[in-house]
Formats: sequence, structure tokens, C-alpha cells
Amino acid sequence: MARMERQAAQDGQRKAEAVDFEDREATDILSPKGTAWASKIPANRRLKELGGGFRIARVNTEWVIKPEAAAEPAPAPRPEWQAFPPESGSRGIPRADMPQIKAEHRGAMVQFLKGRGILHEQEHEVDPATLKATQAEYSPAKVDRARAFTEGDRAILVSSDGHILDGHHQWVAALADKKPIRVIRLDAPVEKLLPVVREFPSAASAAGATPAKESPAALSQEAAKPEPVKAPATDAAAPVSTQAPAQAGATEAAAPAAPGARPLGSYGRTPSGATPIELRPNADGTLTPYTGKYPMVDFESGNPVVIPAEATDAEAVDAIRASGAVTKKDKFFGTKAEAKAQPEAAPAEADPVQADAEAPAPTPEAQIADARRRIDGLKLLLKCLAS
Repeated sequence: MARMERQAAQDGQRKAEAVDFEDREATDILSPKGTAWASKIPANRRLKELGGGFRIARVNTEWVIKPEAAAEPAPAPRPEWQAFPPESGSRGIPRADMPQIKAEHRGAMVQFLKGRGILHEQEHEVDPATLKATQAEYSPAKVDRARAFTEGDRAILVSSDGHILDGHHQWVAALADKKPIRVIRLDAPVEKLLPVVREFPSAASAAGATPAKESPAALSQEAAKPEPVKAPATDAAAPVSTQAPAQAGATEAAAPAAPGARPLGSYGRTPSGATPIELRPNADGTLTPYTGKYPMVDFESGNPVVIPAEATDAEAVDAIRASGAVTKKDKFFGTKAEAKAQPEAAPAEADPVQADAEAPAPTPEAQIADARRRIDGLKLLLKCLAS
């Protein structure tokens, strides 16, 4: 009886181990005799001699040594930043050069732009495929967060020519989900909007894949190109410089000094990137600070800042800070404690023909080709998101 029980136990063990049987392969390692091992013990001994990269396998009732299966390569890590393809219509401006506007500052920014003659349309929904990127890159991780966000999306800012000013990651998320997106459309093309919005006191910046100084396509550099001006017609007219200002932070060419205006130094984070300020007289005898051709405006009301005519430089700086026209991190450079207004020479008149010159409208064939390129770029972008 005991013998029969032992035999039944051995048969059961063989049946249980039968599921582990494998097929013989040409790469199997056999015993020195060229056959499989009848026992697992010598096979284990040979396995230790071989070192790593091998395993024991059972073939029928014998044992062989098989190479370990090569581990599958780990998937390549997803890049932190990914460039928009050129076919998408992107202007290629690094994210570090793009202004970032928080939702709570949108109202003040709209008033700020209104004071500079830039209006906007009421918020509405559009097909994201009709918009174009402005910055050069996007973060796939930020796109994932935008797609997962369920507490309502803010409207993104777009220009009159369909380029995104702020909200690229929401736009890419809407493209991936094939959903309409809410926009606030500003009544100016993107190349004119960028330098103006950068002057908004609460405009911030954020790092991207490319530092701002490496921006070969930054529109701020294009906007900084001065327009040629004519010198006043005099017998000994001095030559007029047409070179752009040396400051890295300048967003446009310096406008000619207005009659009765006085300089108030400059402001910015560093002296090399500071923007010049000029106090210009108003009709009622007060003064208003200007940066280039735009007045500095009160953060709350959006109206130009007004300063008494007899104010010193220090008092004018205090008034500008109190209005919120500059940020707390901005500093003033080159101001004088008791500067007095000095009359200036009459300004040089800008060439009206040059100022009003506009690029010729693209032909219908060029518009169709551009639309096809943007569609191909969007398809490529969606393919990257799906991979």
C-alpha cells in the first residue's frame, strides 16, 4: 500500500511539473556528452560555472541550460519640452520671451491695452485648428495637466491674425481632445501685441527650452527696429541716427522727444535692460510719463498717470510706483533728485510714407498653401501627442 502511494505521489509531481516543460532549441547548452542532463544537480553546477545570463529549463524529463531572454529596452523618456513643427505656423519665439498673464490680471490688462488703442472682442469659442502657435515649444507634461483639469478653463488670448499670445498648453490640449476653446481676441496682430503687452506691469515670464537671449526669431527684436526719420530742414542739420537703442529690454525704437518734455531716467530689472522714461506736458500743465510712444497708465483705472508739473524726479518716481504702472521688482536708473523741465528741440518728423507702408496682401494661392502647411503641422502635432 505504501509503495502504491509513493508511486502515485511521484506521478502527480511529474504531471504538475509537466506544465514547465519547454522545447529544445539550437541555442540550448548541453552536457559535455552533447546530451541533456538527466539530473538537475549537474545542470545547476554547470549553470554556476557559466555565470549570469543563463537559466535551467526542463525539456521532457531532462534538463538543459538556456540563455536568458534579452530584456526589452526601456522606452525613451518623454522630453520635457517639444518644439512646434514649422508647418504648424509657429513664429518660433522661445517661451522665455513670451508674456504670461495671470487670470486675475486679465481685466487690468484689457484696460491697459485699451489705453493704447487696442480693443478686444467679447469672449467666444472657436475651433482650435483655426489658431496658430507663437512660441517655439510646449511641455507635454503641461498639456497633460491641462487635459486633466476639470474646474473650468480660462479663455486664452489670441491676436487678430490668429496667433496665440497666452495659453499655448490649453490650445494643444484642446487640439488633442478635438474640443472648441474659449478665446479673447485682441484687435491687433501678434507682432504689434507682443511689445505692448510686455510693458504691462503684471506681465510675467516663464522658462522654456530655449533661453530668451538665444531667440533668433523673437518678434521683440523685429519690433525694436526703428523707422527712418527725417531731420528738420536747417542749414546745418546734424545727421540723424537710425540705429536701435542698445538696451536689451527695449521693445521699440525711441520716439523723438516732445516739446517741453524732460527725461526721467529709465526703469527695469537691470540697467542694461532698462526702458527710458520721458515726462511730457499735458494741455492742463500737468505731466504724464511715457515709454516710447505710449503713456504709462494706472494699474486700476487704465488711465494715463498724471504728475504735477513742479514734481521733482523723486516725486515723479513715487507717483509712478503708487499708480502700479511698474512692478515691485522694477528699479529706476539715472534719475536726478531735483531735475527741472528743460525745453527740447522740435522733434524730427517721421516719414509718413515709410510709417504707413504696409506689406502687400498675400495672394489666394499663397493663403491656400499656408493653410495646408498649418493643417499638416497640426496633424504632425496630434501624432506626437498620441505617441
